[in-house]
Amino acid sequence: MRMVRYIAGLVLLAVVSYNFFNGPYASGSLMDKARRDEVVLFENDDADMAAAFRKARETLPEFLALARAPRPTATKLAVKIAIPDGDGNEYFWLTQFAPRGDKYAGRINNTPRSAKQVKFGQVVEFSEAEIVDWLYMEGGKMRGNFTACAMLKREPADQVEAMKKRYGLSCES
Repeated sequence: MRMVRYIAGLVLLAVVSYNFFNGPYASGSLMDKARRDEVVLFENDDADMAAAFRKARETLPEFLALARAPRPTATKLAVKIAIPDGDGNEYFWLTQFAPRGDKYAGRINNTPRSAKQVKFGQVVEFSEAEIVDWLYMEGGKMRGNFTACAMLKREPADQVEAMKKRYGLSCES
């Protein structure tokens, strides 16, 4: 089965770290991988990730309405899209995104590992249909980021609670 790559370092937007690490698949908890901006692998047909994508898509209209007219308290708005990497897809968070005609443009906010046609900070164009997740911060809480919740399902309970507490992430349905 093909594997899908998810960047862990921006699984939680506030985590971006550019530390060196021992390769793209070094071991450690999701929090460790997030600190090192590493890749997390999932099978292409992972049920938890598919459910996360569905939930994000179902709630995308409300998020895009917020993005068009953000409250002063809503910060760090981002969307996640897939970029083909030859083997499948590598997923990236895009920040500073805005409408551009009938599409959007946003800045890659992860270090690419296998999708070599893009670079950190590069502006890429994408359609609304390509958005698989979204997030923003408000009042010390992270909203959205359904893919992080799917990733957390594979972590030990103590790590899950530590990440939720540290980033204000809620994975309630």
